[in-house]
Amino acid sequence: MIFLHLGRLNLPRTVLKKLFQMFPDMRCVKCSHMKEKLNSLLQWLEASNNFYLNESVEIFETNESGRGAHLCSGRLKTNDLITSVPSSHQLNFHTVIYHIAKFNTNIVIQGVTPLTSDSRTNEDFDPLVENVDPRYKAYSVFDAKLLLSMSSFQLLSLYILAEWKLLPLWGNGNFHSFWEPFFDVLPTRADLRSIPARWLNEYPPVNVSLINLLPQSCYENSLRISKLLNDDWRCISPILEQWKEMFNESSSPSLADLYQEFIQIYFIINSRCLYMELPLKTNPEDNLTMVPFVDFLNHAPLTETYCYPRIDRMKRNTYGIGSFSIRCGPHEYVQKGEEIFLNYGAHSNDFLINEYGFVLDENRWNCIDISTEVKSMIQIPAHKRFLMENDYWGDYTITHEEISFRVLVALALCSSNDIRKVEKFMMGFLPDDVFKPHLDNLLRIILENVTAKTKEKIESILELNDVDAFCQQNVLKIYKGYLCILSHHLGQA
Repeated sequence: MIFLHLGRLNLPRTVLKKLFQMFPDMRCVKCSHMKEKLNSLLQWLEASNNFYLNESVEIFETNESGRGAHLCSGRLKTNDLITSVPSSHQLNFHTVIYHIAKFNTNIVIQGVTPLTSDSRTNEDFDPLVENVDPRYKAYSVFDAKLLLSMSSFQLLSLYILAEWKLLPLWGNGNFHSFWEPFFDVLPTRADLRSIPARWLNEYPPVNVSLINLLPQSCYENSLRISKLLNDDWRCISPILEQWKEMFNESSSPSLADLYQEFIQIYFIINSRCLYMELPLKTNPEDNLTMVPFVDFLNHAPLTETYCYPRIDRMKRNTYGIGSFSIRCGPHEYVQKGEEIFLNYGAHSNDFLINEYGFVLDENRWNCIDISTEVKSMIQIPAHKRFLMENDYWGDYTITHEEISFRVLVALALCSSNDIRKVEKFMMGFLPDDVFKPHLDNLLRIILENVTAKTKEKIESILELNDVDAFCQQNVLKIYKGYLCILSHHLGQA
């Protein structure tokens, strides 16, 4: 085996130590390109002097689950610090404005931009630098008002598009983004190919025959996300057009090509962002940040069991909001090789595939929307009017644990035709036993109908041969999760 001479890399001992912990076989000259990128990411984070990675944690990568973190030695106890990323190395509304303002001295936002316009040095106005780095030219289109009017998604997607995809073209490869080590380990197009909203917007179209076989609630969610995606594109595309006119490069990507890059970046942000309150923004949907290294932690369905985040606003590291840390939850890690998880929330597979592009084989939060079937049983106009007036029309769901109360109310009305009695049931004065066995019979009819439709969908999906196999299997897993719920309730009915 041939070994690298690590001394030539001129890395600090702390970096070398963590590199060997993360990648025991890194000494091999033929180490993978991704490992090199991960090493660069770690070196970049270490340069801040405020990055921390627990010695018992290392990153792994498999073909099945991609990258993740696991226990490599020792143990992790409840509240042990796993990793901490300084505010300077997080991508969010504040840090993006900070970096843009370094190239546009007219942008002054108290507490966010590097310096006030009155205190910047002559070095900041070096004409040679301004004539060389294309970002001085590109970011001149911004002012504080424009930046503050954007949402977090709009600003981050535009900035990442500029720094990651356009800067190498603007500067002929001579300039590098501060964030390049982070960009280099972001998910590829293939990694996020299972997100249905991508199938609706990518060109050439993909998985067309699979789209129409999605569960209704899953399909509607993909339409919602697709609308958000295109609303944000309409906001940033005029700026991209300005940049094309500014640089007037025949080799620069067309808007159609940039739109495809935007889709990828949009879903990278959507699938990798973490919650963080931003003082500059009032919309809760803007409270997000992207945190290198933390985004390697995969999702597990158990809430309040695995790792949890913590933000220390006292540690701003020159700029940003505060350090972002991950600590060990109630589940302690003692077995070498055990994967370290971070719960993303109580989400069903329908939600996970739309937001993150993956599903779980077993997911306790799976849910079936049976609104179409329940609504079809409401034949009397007065019944429909009663349910609508009391906000009980639609959103009829079942999980493995329960039939939602909304379903029981609607079926109680169908089974009894007695609005007053149902009103008492809604208020908790009557048990659902009052409406049996007719209610149970109606429920069984619905469950059997949904089961039959689910099996038909599975058969149709299995017959497809013009779709991506990974996407096909993910949709099948959603329906198989449905069958588990349905068979459970049919067995109890």
